[in-house]
Amino acid sequence: MKYDYDERRSNLITRQEIACFLFALKNKIIPEDETTEILKQKLIEGPTGFDKNSLSAFASKKKEILKKFKEIPFSSFKNAPIEVLREVFCVKVFQDSYKNVMTNLKTFNEAFQKGFLNEKDNFKRLGEVFNLLNSNKEIINSVNLERYSGLKEVLYDAFKEMQEQTFSDIKKSLYTLEEADIDQKLSENLGVTVYKIGKQPKKMLMHVSWIEKKNMQSEGDYFEPKGKKNVLSEYIALSYVDNGHLKTYRNLDDYITVIYGRDIPQDHLVAISDKDAFVSYEWPSEDVKEKGEEKGLGTTVSNQKQLFLGAKELLERTQVFNEISILRQDAASQNPITTRPIAVFCRREISDADVSFAKKYGLPIVLSNANYSYKSQWTDKTRFDNTDYLEM
Repeated sequence: MKYDYDERRSNLITRQEIACFLFALKNKIIPEDETTEILKQKLIEGPTGFDKNSLSAFASKKKEILKKFKEIPFSSFKNAPIEVLREVFCVKVFQDSYKNVMTNLKTFNEAFQKGFLNEKDNFKRLGEVFNLLNSNKEIINSVNLERYSGLKEVLYDAFKEMQEQTFSDIKKSLYTLEEADIDQKLSENLGVTVYKIGKQPKKMLMHVSWIEKKNMQSEGDYFEPKGKKNVLSEYIALSYVDNGHLKTYRNLDDYITVIYGRDIPQDHLVAISDKDAFVSYEWPSEDVKEKGEEKGLGTTVSNQKQLFLGAKELLERTQVFNEISILRQDAASQNPITTRPIAVFCRREISDADVSFAKKYGLPIVLSNANYSYKSQWTDKTRFDNTDYLEM
């Protein structure tokens, strides 16, 4: 059976999901109706023929099936195919789909095997589950689910630790504005402090903004959060670069570019990805809205698989450009710190627009002769790698 997906939403239909759908129909876990009959027929013909309406209908039925799987005792699946057993195990232990769980466990397992995580007994249990889900039907069928209770929280703790370590590693590696690099003559001529670093291998968190140098308009404070209703005003996408890995999202010769420093709070991190993180705004569920919690405040999230193996690994694995997504300001009122850049960055030359922008925000300028480049084009692998996306 082939794979198919909705490119706009990255909703994949995998063999595993097809097996669960057919099993649920056969065993009357979900009722046969007009929709399931149409979907079943399309699956027989081949899922590559699915249109967007069918994909949406399949996604809806898949959620219904997983909800039913939670309610049915594990022992009732004794004669189920291995694909169904794996799905049921993940739903019951992690309250999540097999695809999501395995994506997360693969990330965890690689970090654990490379010694990037502390040796904790609970983390060893996650490694045991990773091996279990790769084993045969008989082994999965015979497991005692109580042995794996609480692992959902353990996986969350592991990811939190990996995230904190990776982000700390990245921040420690960043270039700091060193007094020895100041070009006194250039600084006096331009009326703004200029740090000249030549082609030295400096690591930076770089943001190439939407502000065109040729058509720069004066609008409010570019770096101040503007409200949670607009996610694009609440997070900022940074590229982690050095002289060996220099690709950014846009051409920094055409747009104002800034760099960020080591003072970014740990809890401002949204995502770390070796590709575009595809950050979006997740609106709160209806029950949260009804309770009036935070006035229905949503969350900035990414459904892209994240990379937690340290700064060096991130640079080496970047294909087109990487993304470190950070919040400009934490949603919590008790932590009102606004994350701001430390300097304007220029490649080879400093334009009048760079100087004007630097003066407006009271920022110095970092001038480098390194050959920083921007991404040339999207590739299918960059955007639609089906192993890299989590279901939202």
